[in-house]
Amino acid sequence: MRKNKSYFLIIPTLFVILATLFSCKNESVEPLPKFNRFDIAPMDMDGFKQGDTIFHKMEEWEYLNEDSVVFSSTDIKGKIWIANFFFSYCPTICKPMNLEMKEINHQLQEYKDEIAFISFSIDEKRDSPSRLRRYKELLEITADNWTFLTGNQSLIYDMAYNDFLLLAEEDDSAPGGFIHSSNLVLVDQDGFIRGFYDTQIPEQRKRIVSDVKRLLNK
Repeated sequence: MRKNKSYFLIIPTLFVILATLFSCKNESVEPLPKFNRFDIAPMDMDGFKQGDTIFHKMEEWEYLNEDSVVFSSTDIKGKIWIANFFFSYCPTICKPMNLEMKEINHQLQEYKDEIAFISFSIDEKRDSPSRLRRYKELLEITADNWTFLTGNQSLIYDMAYNDFLLLAEEDDSAPGGFIHSSNLVLVDQDGFIRGFYDTQIPEQRKRIVSDVKRLLNK
C-alpha cells in the first residue's frame, strides 16, 4: 500500500537534519545511524534480545541497464552504494542532482572498486536503455562504477517507498509529469540505509563524501 505523500516528503528531510546533527556531534566516535524500516524483537531470537531493534535490509532487485544488460543488487553485493531516482526528461532537479552526483563520484574515484552509483529511472515508457545511454553521454558521465537502470515502473515506485523511504510517482501537476525526491541515499555494504543527502544543499554534498569514507574506514 502506498503511503501518504506528505509522509515521504517529510520523513527523509527529518532524517537529513537529524543525521547532520548526529554526524557533527559524534563523527569521531559514533557509527553512522541506520534508517531502514525496523521491528522490535518480541522475544530472544536469532541473535537478538527481546526489545532489540531489528533493521531490515534492502530487498533484492533486478532491472536493465543503459546497455540493455540485466543488472541486479547481487552485482554490487558487499559494496557501498549511492542511489537516486530521476527521469531523463525531467525539466527541473534531475540534471543538477546528477551533476552533483557526478562530482561526488569524481571525489570518490580513488575508491571506485568499493562504491557503486545507481540511478533508477521512474519513467519506464520513455527511459529505454538507449535513452539512458544518451542521457549519460549528454551529461558526460564516463564513470564505470555508475549504472543507470530502467524497468517495471510500479516495482521501482514500490521500491522507492518501501526500501528507500522516498517519494516517486507520476503526477500530472508536477513539472515533467513526475514527482520524486532530490535526495541521494547512502547504502552500506550490508544493505542498510546510512544517510539521506539533499543535493541542493552544499553541506549535504560534502557530508556524503565524508560518510562514505567513514564506512570504508578511510
